[in-house]
Amino acid sequence: MFLKEPLVTKLKETELAGAGIYVPKPPQEVKPETGRTFKEQSDESYCLECVEGHTMVALTEMRHAIDRFRSGKAMTSGVMDKVRAAIAELQGINEDVKSTENASPEVKRGLDEILDEVRWIRKEYGMAGKGLTRGYGQIADLENLRNRILVLQNKAYRLAESCPTCKVRR
Repeated sequence: MFLKEPLVTKLKETELAGAGIYVPKPPQEVKPETGRTFKEQSDESYCLECVEGHTMVALTEMRHAIDRFRSGKAMTSGVMDKVRAAIAELQGINEDVKSTENASPEVKRGLDEILDEVRWIRKEYGMAGKGLTRGYGQIADLENLRNRILVLQNKAYRLAESCPTCKVRR
């Protein structure tokens, strides 16, 4: 028998608690609607967190692309799809890194450099460059792209360390 709704909603919390079943209370803190991790998160902290997330996904896609290339000894459609996904993920940084006008000068400069590098990665490895998104290239090209993404991620980590408003919520 399948229930149309979770069992907990059918039983009253008092019945569960009376039966010795632990019923966790809903969290008191409501997540902000802005997509931020916590309500007081600064713009620059949020931007750097987004860079971290996008580069994590892009690095995973590149790891898969490299693994597929090594398995097939060629630039297959599967490799090409993973490269496209990695570059598309990096493009997401452009969408997320917008609110930097109040950022400290060093963080703003660093974020601008990250945005420039994202643009150059797309140009150098995409259609008009090495053509990795069209099925051209070798393992060295894939590894170079992965390394450039890793450099972006490390730059975001360094910026977060020097960022005056990038606090870790504890």
